[in-house]
Amino acid sequence: MSLAHQRLTPPSPSPTRDGANVDSSLGVVQLTVRLVAAPDRADDIVGTLLRVVMRPAQQLPGCHFAQVYQRVNEPHRVDYVEEWDDLVFARS
Repeated sequence: MSLAHQRLTPPSPSPTRDGANVDSSLGVVQLTVRLVAAPDRADDIVGTLLRVVMRPAQQLPGCHFAQVYQRVNEPHRVDYVEEWDDLVFARS
């Protein structure tokens, strides 16, 4: 399972208490989480993010976008991005 990496890095993210980056300068709140997996665990991490984090987030009100990206040239690096109406929804 491999997803093409697309660069969606926020221009000036602010770290949250849990270490994720949040940027609201786009008119929405964008949450970006970057993970570095052990090389033999990358596919497990991607599968877990898809099943446990991304799909449930997509069902919540206020979530415009949720996606997992696995870098083609560095498959052990995984990015997770969500976009929300506002910070209240993103923290729920």
